[in-house]
Amino acid sequence: MFGEQCQDGDILVETNPGKDVRHSHAIGPGGVGVGHPDRFSCDAYCMATYGLPGVCQVAHGACDNGVDSAYCMCGC
Repeated sequence: MFGEQCQDGDILVETNPGKDVRHSHAIGPGGVGVGHPDRFSCDAYCMATYGLPGVCQVAHGACDNGVDSAYCMCGC
């Protein structure tokens, strides 16, 4: 599981400043975390990796401080 926020049902917005780097979840304009925003198509990732369709899924309270996160769920 990785990620921060679903932009819609497909796009995962990843704001980590680097792999495995803990960071604050300051909220900026539009509700996107401050950091290194990268956008990924969960469907494209899941199809390329597993040959299955994918969607962006919210993980409510997944962070240590109770803030929501998000991840790509494949095979749904």
